[in-house]
This record gives sequence, structure tokens and C-alpha cells, in this order.
Amino acid sequence: MGKPMTIIQGLPKNGAFTRRDAHRLKARLATGGTAKEGVIMLQGDHRNRIKDELVKMGFAEDHIEIY
Repeated sequence: MGKPMTIIQGLPKNGAFTRRDAHRLKARLATGGTAKEGVIMLQGDHRNRIKDELVKMGFAEDHIEIY
């Protein structure tokens, strides 16, 4: 069975933007992960913290959906 991943979608497909945000999230959540083509994939289940972290980074809270 695979390990859980937290996937963040709907980001701009600008590679530098996505990589910068992925780096910040990985540091704040103390986890590994990767980013490409507007998608950030973080190792582990971070659903309980990811919304707060994205809001701190400047993303609009009403545009963030957690599943």
C-alpha cells in the first residue's frame, strides 16, 4: 500500500512560482515533496494544516478546498 500524499492543484503553471511555493510549504510542514506543472505533491497527509499555511502565504481562503 502506498504512503499518503497531499496534492495541491490549481496553481499557476509557472515553474518558478510553483517550485518556490513548494519549497516554502515543505519547510513549514517539515516534509519532502515535489512540484511540476502547477501541482505540488507533499509526502504525508497534511490536510489538517495545509489551508492555514496557504492562507499565510497569501492565497485567498475562500478559494481553497480540502478533500
